[in-house]
Amino acid sequence: MFCPMCGAQSDDESAFCSKCGAALPSSSSVPQSAPARRSSTEDANVAHARQGSPSAKATKAESKAARAKAKALRPWYKKKRYYLLAVVLAIIIASAAGSHKPANPGSSSTPTTSPSSGNGPTTTQAAVTPTTAAVSAPQEVVFACTGDAPGVTISYGSDSTNDSAAASPFSATLPLSSSSQYYDLTAQLGGSGSINCSVTVHWNQGGHSYAARKVGSASGGYNIADPQVCSDFSGGWQAC
Repeated sequence: MFCPMCGAQSDDESAFCSKCGAALPSSSSVPQSAPARRSSTEDANVAHARQGSPSAKATKAESKAARAKAKALRPWYKKKRYYLLAVVLAIIIASAAGSHKPANPGSSSTPTTSPSSGNGPTTTQAAVTPTTAAVSAPQEVVFACTGDAPGVTISYGSDSTNDSAAASPFSATLPLSSSSQYYDLTAQLGGSGSINCSVTVHWNQGGHSYAARKVGSASGGYNIADPQVCSDFSGGWQAC
């Protein structure tokens, strides 16, 4: 038995402490000792059991690593960030093809010219007009001028050729050259009158024949009418 005053050990039958003389409690009133504390090893085992076995954690980590590896080895075209890029490129290509595609074969449209209001030159751009002619239709350029214009001076041709005329009405036809970049006509008045001129290119493409036309007008003084048709990157022609 231990003394409650000084802590010295005495016999269980002693009534007083052999060291300090304090009265000792009887053995029947001595409280039972507290349960023994678990060792650190036992605590570690309990915590380990609560967290799960190492084999379960290892299996989970291996599964996660396998999914990450499979994702990294996935082909580039199956990765999500490339889907949007592919869609955007498809839209851009479709828009570019649609904006430069000739009009649908078999449809019809009639180019119109706007009359000049007062003196001065005016120019009207005509849309590309598909025709129903066979592919064997001649590929040519037609130049024309009409109107009452005394003293008018006319020049016409391509970026590599140039011809002239000095009367209205006027008409001329040249064979279409694939190496030419444009065809144009310039008509300058001689101080009075009015004139309407046009340049029309006929060509074959994709099994159909097409025509692109540009119209220009001038009236009064020494004003100039100068319609022009240019080639485009698709092999066709357009008013410019």
